[in-house]
Amino acid sequence: MLSVLAALVIIAVLFAFLYGRGFRNNTTATRPGGPTTTVGMGLESGRAVDCSNNLSQIRYAIGLERMNDPDTATLPPNLEVLSRNGISPQMRKCPVSNQPYQYDPRTGKVWCPTPGHERF
Repeated sequence: MLSVLAALVIIAVLFAFLYGRGFRNNTTATRPGGPTTTVGMGLESGRAVDCSNNLSQIRYAIGLERMNDPDTATLPPNLEVLSRNGISPQMRKCPVSNQPYQYDPRTGKVWCPTPGHERF
């Protein structure tokens, strides 16, 4: 009984700490205009990982597209063509900003226009 009570007290203290941080002016937001609560920053960090994973999958699909046509080894003209390689419309936009990914068909480079995602 005492161990259950101790566990509840620890959980309550952690919750109060995390919940209380959301009401202070937190200047560690991940992007300008982004969330300022601990929970909000955690959610945005998770979405940023999704963005990075989406870009990796798109780059992989571009490589598959080039291997499907080894005679010409041409790059796809747009990202919509990659739907046959499993790239859905939701994967072609950033989960943080909902902006579509940018693609240069001359070089095959794909990137996210969301501030803070330049390194992806």
